[in-house]
Amino acid sequence: MTRIVATVLLLTGVLVMSCQTTSSGPPSDDQGKSKPAASPSPQSTPPSSPIAGTPAQPTDSPSQGETQVANVASKQLAADRGIPIDQIQVVKVEQVEWSDTSLGCPKPGFFYAQVVTPGYRVILSAQGTTYEYHTAGTERAVLCEM
Repeated sequence: MTRIVATVLLLTGVLVMSCQTTSSGPPSDDQGKSKPAASPSPQSTPPSSPIAGTPAQPTDSPSQGETQVANVASKQLAADRGIPIDQIQVVKVEQVEWSDTSLGCPKPGFFYAQVVTPGYRVILSAQGTTYEYHTAGTERAVLCEM
């Protein structure tokens, strides 16, 4: 029995030492020359954040999605508040990733799926008041009243 335990301990020690030996140092090619360590590639989207509505990377000109969602939000504001659409100004359109399906506007007593939800934050101004609409995608906008 002691011989089995000693053998297991010996083999475990050999495995641990071999793992440490092979994992230390930069990888080398067949000729023994060291390869340079790979540099991290740039991310195309920012890392997810626990904060609702993490902005995506900014752009200089509005995309087709931003233009579409600005129109959808403007029409929704006109319907929600009875404001003529020609009196609504688009202040800002920002592509975001919402931390859940509440789109950054959770209502008490409701439960929301905890999934990253891509969409937009649209800031509109009309008749001296600022309105914030949130979307999931580009087809529908909801007024976010905080």
